[in-house]
Amino acid sequence: MFGLLDELQARTEELGRSVQELKALGDVTQAVNSTLDLETVLATIVAKAVQLSALRWALSLRVRRGATAPGRAPPTEWTALIAAIRDHLIGAGES
Repeated sequence: MFGLLDELQARTEELGRSVQELKALGDVTQAVNSTLDLETVLATIVAKAVQLSALRWALSLRVRRGATAPGRAPPTEWTALIAAIRDHLIGAGES
């Protein structure tokens, strides 16, 4: 009997997560369809990603065409940006 209740509770939680994901996808789709402002669309995507992942914050980066991606011998700008973010987080007591 308890196994069946546990399974029902797990499925209910999974359904709740699916509803949240579909709502977030709908919100992002609405942002894309309602504006040509890239900053608005990116802000919506980041906000929904934070909400769904239960993170405290997230960061989106726009990379110029032809720039080297992080992890592939990043250029000086990437190294400086990563260091600044790391220093800010450690300085704020978050590691």
